[in-house]
Amino acid sequence: MKKIVKRIALGIVAVVLIGLVALVCVYFTRFQTMATIAKSTGYSDGYNLYTMDVTYDYNVENIIAKGEGSPDAN
Repeated sequence: MKKIVKRIALGIVAVVLIGLVALVCVYFTRFQTMATIAKSTGYSDGYNLYTMDVTYDYNVENIIAKGEGSPDAN
């Protein structure tokens, strides 16, 4: 009985680890982009400007064509 429980637990851990590795592989460049966020200004009112280097490939023309990010998109 203990062997079965041990194997099931090991299988669950293996599936979780494989899922985490797949997630990191798919979103690695997104994580790199988030790591480049830096504060550019130091205003006292708290409304500061930030910069970010986008490390993944994107197509601005497709984003504009879909209307994503525009106020009318809702």
